[in-house]
Amino acid sequence: MSNQGDAVDLDAASAQDSADIQLEIIEFDARQDDRRIMTPTGYDLAQSQILTLEAELRDLQQKVVEVSARLQCLRVAVAPLKRLPPEVLAHIFMLTLPKHGRMIVPRSNEKNTPPRSLRDVCSHWRALVDDMPALWGTIRLVNTNGSGVEDSWGRLHPIHLPPAGPLAISMTSYPEHSTALLLKTLVVQNISRLHALHLHIISSTFLTLFNLDAADTRHLNSVTLNFTKNSRLSHDPGTGPRHPSLLPFFEKLANLRSLKMVFDSPRECPCSLLLSDLLDARFPAQEITNLDIIEHNEIEVRDIERILRRFTKLRRFAARVYWLNPKGASPAHLDLPHLCSLSLTGHYPRLNESQFLKRWDDADVNLFTRPTPLNIPWNMLHHLNTGNIAFDLSTLCMILSQCTALMTFAAELGSSSTGSVAESESNSTTTPTFKDNGGIIALPMLSTMKLKLADGCLLDRLLLPRLRYLKISHTHLKHLESCADEPPLVVPEIISMISRSGCVLLTLSLSGHVPPTESTAMEDLLELVDEVI
Repeated sequence: MSNQGDAVDLDAASAQDSADIQLEIIEFDARQDDRRIMTPTGYDLAQSQILTLEAELRDLQQKVVEVSARLQCLRVAVAPLKRLPPEVLAHIFMLTLPKHGRMIVPRSNEKNTPPRSLRDVCSHWRALVDDMPALWGTIRLVNTNGSGVEDSWGRLHPIHLPPAGPLAISMTSYPEHSTALLLKTLVVQNISRLHALHLHIISSTFLTLFNLDAADTRHLNSVTLNFTKNSRLSHDPGTGPRHPSLLPFFEKLANLRSLKMVFDSPRECPCSLLLSDLLDARFPAQEITNLDIIEHNEIEVRDIERILRRFTKLRRFAARVYWLNPKGASPAHLDLPHLCSLSLTGHYPRLNESQFLKRWDDADVNLFTRPTPLNIPWNMLHHLNTGNIAFDLSTLCMILSQCTALMTFAAELGSSSTGSVAESESNSTTTPTFKDNGGIIALPMLSTMKLKLADGCLLDRLLLPRLRYLKISHTHLKHLESCADEPPLVVPEIISMISRSGCVLLTLSLSGHVPPTESTAMEDLLELVDEVI
């Protein structure tokens, strides 16, 4: 019995050992040549980690499915773009360029802007962009630093400037000697295809660019010259400051069509002499269609008359001065049969209202009424900006009544009491073209109007069925002691004009205060426009 009991105990012990062995997992590591035994707790932990990884894998697979679906949608959306002809895609590329023009700017912070960024989309776009001279047709040098510019330009030139196609060069910084040499090199090397040139005139030595020998400028049709306050003109000890002659430069511009001259500092730069160079130069001035004279000082009416008398094919003329000096006005008529855009603006920082009106009264008569009216085809005019010329209401209405093709109009008007209708009617004997019948003035094409008003008399007479953008603010009257004395916005007149015109106004910009008594009218006005600024 004893032996039999021992056998039973032995079998039980063996079974227990077998069970223990079955619960143990023996792991062999060939590199370490040892054995590690994972306990049941470690086994459960590993199983838990496996389940977690499997769940994460399922999540990733689901995300892959979602991303694939989105990619497929994008492929479908982009497919028509890929099928576009190269010329259509090139036009789209042109629309991505900065508003200030197509340019190469040698600065590292410009590398992520079009057209450079277009090259990073795909190989097809890169090939198309690199083969588009129009995208790389402007060299604009800004914030230049001598050798750094040369290094940057040296890297950009062989890649981004094809040897064919029109080219524009713009220098809008204050060049050092090395930069001036670089610019001269660019001009000389590309003069045969140069179509636009924009320069800030800094010094007399820099102006040697104007005396290029044998310069072939047959394609140069647009020139902008900025004479800045930092201009360092040469001085003659005997005669004082000398102005650099522009005659050699102007006389090379046989095909010039657009000219802009900006005088930022007329005290340091003799703008009247430079204008004389423009008027005396022997080149086909009658072919110029766009002319801008931006001069921050005084200019005489006779200079304006000389300019308009010589440039007879102007389609756009803009002049901005502090005030027009009526000295030397002649009685001859001025014919501008092609004019489509006229802008006369100015600034008067130190003139009170009476001086302002008195000074401009003579200039207005010389330019617009008697004795030298501008013979302008008002019915062909598309853009008119009279600035702060002190028209009386009747004279302005006479002009507007003939501007049936006008699309944009800007003006600054004082109170309607500043001008006399009787005076204007008496003056009409010398200018029978202007007839103001006191009725409604219809401008069927006008879409943009910007006015500075002292009252709403002009608005009461306008019919503008296509008006989309309207900006109204108050004329700055010097006699007002505080903003509280400023007259209120002409809200009722605005509402009346919009209702009478039946126009769909998209944007209304107002500057001024509205008295509490007109709060209801203001609410009615807000309902008539889509956006108020």
